[in-house]
Amino acid sequence: MSSLTILRKQNLKGVQEADVILLGCKPKNLKDGILREPGMLEALQGKLLLSILAGTSVESIEGQIYGSPLSGDKDPVAEGRCRIVRVMPNTASLIRRSMTVIADSNPPLSSSQAALVTWLFSRIGRVTNLPPYMMDAATALCGSGPAFIALILEAMADGAVAMGLPRAEAQTMAAQTMQGTAEMVLSGQHPALLREQVCTPGGCTAGGLQALEDGKVRASVATCVRTASVAATRLGRGEEGVNGPR
Repeated sequence: MSSLTILRKQNLKGVQEADVILLGCKPKNLKDGILREPGMLEALQGKLLLSILAGTSVESIEGQIYGSPLSGDKDPVAEGRCRIVRVMPNTASLIRRSMTVIADSNPPLSSSQAALVTWLFSRIGRVTNLPPYMMDAATALCGSGPAFIALILEAMADGAVAMGLPRAEAQTMAAQTMQGTAEMVLSGQHPALLREQVCTPGGCTAGGLQALEDGKVRASVATCVRTASVAATRLGRGEEGVNGPR
């Protein structure tokens, strides 16, 4: 890249000059009309719009831009529209270690479009494809997941500090332990078998695992992913206070 142009409060100009547009606002901003300013429809025509909005389906974005989604499997570009792809990366993209999920498109993207989308997001980490109906769960697991993992990492470090380890060393040790474990799972080891390899009868690991089970950590972590998934769905509907009483 020889140059980078930064535009502020000039969305229309940015879209007019781009071939691929990344939509990264809050879902509420979409409802407020960020893609409905005069000239935006013409600027988007025939282009690729990549949305990373939590809980927001392609059909919802089409409705906000064009008034209604396309019916059936019509080609949006042939109908004078842009081609929208739903994607969910995460904050680890900052260090090119993201887990990015790309929603399958209907009709399918052309081979060149699919290759371009995959290439773009593989520059910042690992990529996988899932059906659209799984995207809210993927948002909770991958998009929100770094925050959940950071909390667990922090708790492990807190326990070590309580037992006398310096804070900086405890945090580094917990992070490296988590990273190493994750890489073993990514290499093909099942988490349950990995856990059993470390857990000897009557040992300290067995005692620690029992404390986690007594504290219902497994159920709490699974519930947090389910709760975040439901919240993502509600955000996509334009609701506010999505984490309030259900």
